[in-house]
Amino acid sequence: ALRNLSVTPDSKVKIVEEGAIPSLIGLLRSPDLRLQEQSAVIFRNLSVNSENKVTIVEADAVPALLTLLRPPQEPTALEGDPEYEGQMANFKQMLKVQEQAAGAIRNLSMHAENKAKLVSLGSIPPSLLLLKSEEPRIQEQGAGILRNISVSAPHGRIMITDGAVPLLVELLKSQDMKVQEQSAATIRNLSATPENRPSLVQAGALPLLIELLSSPEEKIQEQAGVALRNLSDTVR
Repeated sequence: ALRNLSVTPDSKVKIVEEGAIPSLIGLLRSPDLRLQEQSAVIFRNLSVNSENKVTIVEADAVPALLTLLRPPQEPTALEGDPEYEGQMANFKQMLKVQEQAAGAIRNLSMHAENKAKLVSLGSIPPSLLLLKSEEPRIQEQGAGILRNISVSAPHGRIMITDGAVPLLVELLKSQDMKVQEQSAATIRNLSATPENRPSLVQAGALPLLIELLSSPEEKIQEQAGVALRNLSDTVR
């Protein structure tokens, strides 16, 4: 019921005002994957509201959400083995949990007051792991988190130190336009800092960004174009 109520604007505020956040954090830590997913979906819905974004972070929900970004356990049994179907169902459920938790963190990372707190709580490394997912929806959420955080130059430097550049450049090749857009936008943010530009060029960003100028999606063209403008200062 809370999941459905958390979709409406008035209820988003009411649920938080009524003190639901601690109980929802408890559900994020439940061993039951379905309860984890339900709670992560509710946090994702609640965090669309600007005031809730700050309240959720202040209530210390982020560590529990970050824990759910961990890569799911792939089936160890072979297809046809008795355990395979159960393990595959568990794997798919964990992917759902991961996507919803990532969506919540992405929403939280949009608020200016939250960005530094999310970085200090260790959000960058698990977000980078999301870029390695084979699921475009999860890649998109990971790149979206990094896009929001990378508007701050110091946070961008941390990302680069943690190995973000080759992962982001690789995602420019994605067949999914939402993944392309978020990756190109993050590279755009990183390229605004002159010190970051050589690593982006060396990782092979230029030809991929040039290719994206021909994208049918204007948002992708824009992100690629601004990134190229920034990087053109590096190429002599």
